[in-house]
Amino acid sequence: MKESVLIIENDPDAVELLSLLFDREGFTVYTAGDGAQGVALARAHTPDIIVSDLLMDRMDGFHVLQAVRSQAELARTIIVVVSAKSYKPDIARAIELGADAYLVKPITPGDLLAAIERGRHARMARKLAVTFWGTRGSIAAPGPATTVYGGNTSCVEVRAGEDILIFDSGTGIRELGLSLMKEFHNRPLTVHLFISHTHWDHIQGFPFFMPAYAPGTTIQLYGAPGPGRSLEKLLAGQMNPDYFPVALGDLAARIQMHEFQGTSFQIGNTTVAATYLNHPGMTLGYRVTTGGKTIVYATDNEQYQRTLEHVGHRAEAGRQFGRRLDEAFISFVSRADLYIGEAQYTDEEYLEKIGWGHSPLSATVEVALQAHVKSLALFHHDPMHSDHVIATMEAEARRLVASRGGGLHCFAAREGQKLEV
Repeated sequence: MKESVLIIENDPDAVELLSLLFDREGFTVYTAGDGAQGVALARAHTPDIIVSDLLMDRMDGFHVLQAVRSQAELARTIIVVVSAKSYKPDIARAIELGADAYLVKPITPGDLLAAIERGRHARMARKLAVTFWGTRGSIAAPGPATTVYGGNTSCVEVRAGEDILIFDSGTGIRELGLSLMKEFHNRPLTVHLFISHTHWDHIQGFPFFMPAYAPGTTIQLYGAPGPGRSLEKLLAGQMNPDYFPVALGDLAARIQMHEFQGTSFQIGNTTVAATYLNHPGMTLGYRVTTGGKTIVYATDNEQYQRTLEHVGHRAEAGRQFGRRLDEAFISFVSRADLYIGEAQYTDEEYLEKIGWGHSPLSATVEVALQAHVKSLALFHHDPMHSDHVIATMEAEARRLVASRGGGLHCFAAREGQKLEV
């Protein structure tokens, strides 16, 4: 499929020359004679590249940048500003508003094509892309009632530049593995697999992760040890010969275990931090930051103040201590661009399941609002919930956000859904 370029320029001669250049390079070319027309065409065609002047009628290039970068569907578009304005404040402002490159006229075709290529590499390095491969909690629930939001258990892929981060290995990791095998074929593959905890719905897909059987694969595996048992022994348990024909130690891939030590660490240009969550067993939530963008993956979690008050029978003392612990979690989530948060129960269902280690819808929305996150993905859908129930919960979450006057984007995660942060 051909790449497309949108030229926004009020000089007809410049438009003609640029059109000839990009046509010769095999691009689909769109042209606009002013900024307003350019923004309209950008929204209509979602071009891969925009080349824009600054000095134009109706809407200048700065406002073009603001308008384009406000559109989520244009997040991947590379923008090169080409202008006679050579003042450093103008260049700095254009870059701040989202330009990938700034060239001062006159330019050569080589200058422009090189700037586009640099923009590609820079955007790839900054990219934080998310794919949901499994969104269900507790147990896989395939069937006609779960075709919209999916029936596979927890697995989320994050591409942080060139690095591949995977969160949990529920049944959704099987399809991810097949996709990676097709993408990398016989090339070496390194993945970073983060386990929130070792309950079945978060590890049961790992024995079916096909890259683990490829000699060229390296799996950096992160998680928390259990009481008296290492992370490796916990994962090896489900691959005991009584339960599975291939032992963990017989896999062809190189697997390195990393047990949580309480400190953040680096994977390339990406920082990963973790915190313990309120759920039976040793359960971790993860915070991933790269290129100024942050994702928090924190499933299987319950408010402490509810469990300490009711299950711990500590009344007001439990509420007070629990509130402090909950505030610490809100700080961990604070100002994330995307918070993947578990909202397994409706508020009505939760009344009968306090202390089970899962959250009601309103509690997860409240965390997102107090943490001032930009987007909330409702996750870990209850296996008893049909697509209709989840859609109703999504609508209720949005109603709760609107009632607080918040600008939070809220959605129920769907299996196969892709987005860029």
